[in-house]
Amino acid sequence: IEARAFRLERHARIDDGKIIVIGEDGLVRWEGMAVARLIAGHDMLSPQLEVLADAELLQGQAEISVREALAGWLARYIAKVMEPLISLHASGELQGLSKGLAFQLFESMGVLERARVGGLVKGIEQSERGKLRALGVRFGERHIFMPAMLKPGPMALKLNLWRAANGITRQLAVPGAGLSSAPADATQPDGFYAIAGFEVCGPRAIRIDMLERLLAQLRLKNSRQGFPLEPALWSPVGCNVTDFEGVMRALGYAPVAAAPAPA
Repeated sequence: IEARAFRLERHARIDDGKIIVIGEDGLVRWEGMAVARLIAGHDMLSPQLEVLADAELLQGQAEISVREALAGWLARYIAKVMEPLISLHASGELQGLSKGLAFQLFESMGVLERARVGGLVKGIEQSERGKLRALGVRFGERHIFMPAMLKPGPMALKLNLWRAANGITRQLAVPGAGLSSAPADATQPDGFYAIAGFEVCGPRAIRIDMLERLLAQLRLKNSRQGFPLEPALWSPVGCNVTDFEGVMRALGYAPVAAAPAPA
């Protein structure tokens, strides 16, 4: 046990997320074995670790060394994966309203509903918006978001941090890495899709960046005469035409009856 504890401590001090990993269940695994679990800490980006070991087998200095090494590994791993978000929060370039928006983005892990901060966004000068864009912030029609935080690595870590902060132990149906949408699951806990970077639109939960791309396309196509639904619209969303019709209705669009053929 002491020899394994020494190896784990050594790996924890040098690993960058390849030897030690966090699974979808929130368990920290080393060489395939669960050695710790994430639990709530001071805030979402500062979780604590509960070492999973028999107190009679791992004790004394060995237990302290393992716990401290794992805590150091976790802090480094979070800093690495969440670097764009942390850099936004720590930036000294932002002032006034833009700094306030950056703080809210930090608190919401990189995605904000635009309706929640519409007044704040309107007051931000173009020069300050430029600074935010340089730090990775995108201003969409429905969301203010950081595309870097929608990548598989940050998304998986965000979900684990959110799970730990809220004491959620149930299995979560995490959308597969790289998927632009997934069937919406009404049994998921409140806030799950938002922290994962998705929005539920009718039958589908759509990744925020793909939803904003779709909204931009629809804005260009929309007219009083309507427009046809084409594969170019629903294919990037990753669903069939039947589900896409439900998505369109959820976004406020309505089907237009075809004009009768001339006599």
